Amino acid sequence: MDHSESERLMSLLRKAMRMLDVKHRDLARRLGVSPSYLSRLFHGVIDLKVDQLVRIVEALGFGPGEFFRMAYPEDSQALSPAAAALRGLVPEAGALQPAVAPVATPVYVTAEEVERKIEDTVRRLFAELGKSST
Repeated sequence: MDHSESERLMSLLRKAMRMLDVKHRDLARRLGVSPSYLSRLFHGVIDLKVDQLVRIVEALGFGPGEFFRMAYPEDSQALSPAAAALRGLVPEAGALQPAVAPVATPVYVTAEEVERKIEDTVRRLFAELGKSST
């Protein structure tokens, strides 16, 4: 995984942990790893792998798709050429938006937008938990 993207995703994870009041020690216990291993992962000493990211996301109570939608919200721009080609080859990709024009650079969101999305998701999760316990 690209280092800058790893940092961006880890920053989002840190914010989610703060908002959910999940401590490193608690998350390490949920993952079955040592707190020092998790600390090295969060500080970039150990390269973040996709499977590790998914395990962390799930341990925080998010689905991987939900987390990645917060990290990379959909926009009204067209699909990249790679996504457009995939859309034609993979039936599951049919839900993707049709390509209008290639996107030259990835679309990034501000930290404030990411925090707002996390807050909205956490509020929704707590509301759903409240409904299911009654």
